[in-house]
Amino acid sequence: MVYDSPGSEPATARAYRRLEHMIVTLELAPASFITEGALIDRLGFGRTPVREAIQRLAWEGLLEVRPRAGIAIAPLHPGDWLRVLDARRASRWCLPARPPASSPARPPTCFMTLPLPCKRR
Repeated sequence: MVYDSPGSEPATARAYRRLEHMIVTLELAPASFITEGALIDRLGFGRTPVREAIQRLAWEGLLEVRPRAGIAIAPLHPGDWLRVLDARRASRWCLPARPPASSPARPPTCFMTLPLPCKRR
C-alpha cells in the first residue's frame, strides 16, 4: 500500500490510516471487540502510534475504548451501509489494484472522465 512506506509520514499517521482502512473496508467487523495488543500485532506498529490512532478514531466515533474490556468497533446502522459501499466503490475506481510498472506523468484519461468525486492534482 502506498501509505506504508516508512519515512513518508509519521508512524502515528500511518497507523491511523491503516486502522481507519481496516474499519471502513469491514476488515474489523462492526460492533466487534478487539484488544490493543491484537491491533498492535495486526498493524505492525509500536504501542504509542497505535494508541494515538485509537484515540483519534475514538474521537471521530469509529471506535470506543472500554477500560478493561477492549476496544469496540462502532456498529453500522442501516444508513451507514450506503456510505461504506460508496467509499469502497470509489476506492476501487480511484486506486489501482497494483501500481503500474511505469507510472505515467499524468493519470490515464479514463480517470479524468469518471463521474466520481475524486480530486485531480
